[in-house]
Amino acid sequence: MDIGHKLRAALLVEPSEERRVGVAIVGGGPSGLSTAWRFERLGFRDYTLFDLEPRAGGTSTFGTSGALSYPWGAHYVPMPSTENRALVSLLSEMGALVGKDEKDQPIGAEEQLVRAPEERIYHLGRWYEGLYLRAGASEADARELSAFEAAVAKLVAFRDAKGRKAFTIPIAHSSDDAEILALDRITMADWMRQHGFRSPRLLWLVDYACRDDYGLLAETTSAWAGLFYFVSRTFEEGDTAAELLAWPHGNGRIVEHLAGAVAPRLQTNSLVVDIDPRDDHVALRVLDVKENRVRRYVADQVVFAAPKFTARHVIRPFRDAPPAHVASLEYGAWMVANLHLRDRPLSRGFPLAWDNVLYDSPSLGYVVATHQALVDHGPTVFTYYYPLTEGGAAGRKRLLDLDHAAWCDVVMSDLSRAHVGLRERVEAIDVWRWGHAMARPGVGSMSAAAREARARPLGRVFFAHSDVSGVGLFEEAQHWGVRAAEDVLERRGATGLLRLT
Repeated sequence: MDIGHKLRAALLVEPSEERRVGVAIVGGGPSGLSTAWRFERLGFRDYTLFDLEPRAGGTSTFGTSGALSYPWGAHYVPMPSTENRALVSLLSEMGALVGKDEKDQPIGAEEQLVRAPEERIYHLGRWYEGLYLRAGASEADARELSAFEAAVAKLVAFRDAKGRKAFTIPIAHSSDDAEILALDRITMADWMRQHGFRSPRLLWLVDYACRDDYGLLAETTSAWAGLFYFVSRTFEEGDTAAELLAWPHGNGRIVEHLAGAVAPRLQTNSLVVDIDPRDDHVALRVLDVKENRVRRYVADQVVFAAPKFTARHVIRPFRDAPPAHVASLEYGAWMVANLHLRDRPLSRGFPLAWDNVLYDSPSLGYVVATHQALVDHGPTVFTYYYPLTEGGAAGRKRLLDLDHAAWCDVVMSDLSRAHVGLRERVEAIDVWRWGHAMARPGVGSMSAAAREARARPLGRVFFAHSDVSGVGLFEEAQHWGVRAAEDVLERRGATGLLRLT
């Protein structure tokens, strides 16, 4: 029975018992886990975290095969700036940060930063270093790349009247200056055309960035979001882009740490089917999917840390009349495949890197799980990402229309041309179909008004998910999770709270 049927059936069942809890957290992805983590660190433990899956983690979940671990979704985090106190606190606790530099910015633990070679690109039979295809580039291509980099540098240097950056992480700290917000009214492709950028190599790089972070093409990505990708990871004018933190199992390393910190109050295999906000409490119905048993919970507050598209099915007022900010969010579909290899295939040109991208492919290429484990020979896992960039419903239809064998054909057809002997080295291919992988920042979705509407509590129900920001980034999920915890505790009467958000 699928989740929709379980939800509808559970609404018709009389709960077998009633339990009370101070705060119910709905959703065990990075946001919900971050809410619980912040509660724990502030000494508040009257909460329960409900997650449908057998293991919490959301789109940061991971897999294992023997001694190898690998991601099923999010697989890196850029080094945070010192202003992102919530993420700095978490990563320091994990041992991923080891102090500060002369500019007061965090220093990453060397073994957890992506090691060289970091990335390479395949074109016409050969691999090259980096993500911009410099081989064969003309003088005109080089001029346009320099002009684009100068435009990005100008936005890095921008400060509004309140001293805020144009784009920063978390997004809530970015400028609300009219000049910056106006970028949300056009697409990234429009912005490129307005600035005279026509180089196919540069246009490809920008399109790749939009597909990589958002599952959209430049023609459908808000220019605000497109520029955010390039600007937000450079802290000050003249700096290089932030280094990346990564682990063999991707961001599974982070959610594994969070889940361990909150384990006593984490309830998996639990589907919340109904949330009924009242004046003095919130009533919830929770289906134990293992026992097929429905329980009623009464909470003082709820943190809804599941994707907003599920809110219209679960939160009673939204079910009756979904608000515009819920109905208008679009989510992208993704296919992720893990290729289990007995050995590394051969390739011409630049050697195997952590991130391996094909110039003329609809995929994003693959990351190598064993790269961060310092294992350069023998068995490995390639994690291959394929965003379905068409409209949400159309993308989900194509995602589901192709079965496991068909997706394996897509993967092998794409990668075999770039690797000698790949087919002979593949032992198995596992496929994961994400129907609603992340919110997609189309035109109009990143305005201050839209983000404010998505963040606004519904009485005793607070919202915490990356889609509140409008983009599917771990940093945004963590920000809203921590912020929800702090907001709830203040609503409950906490004073003198040392906030991280």
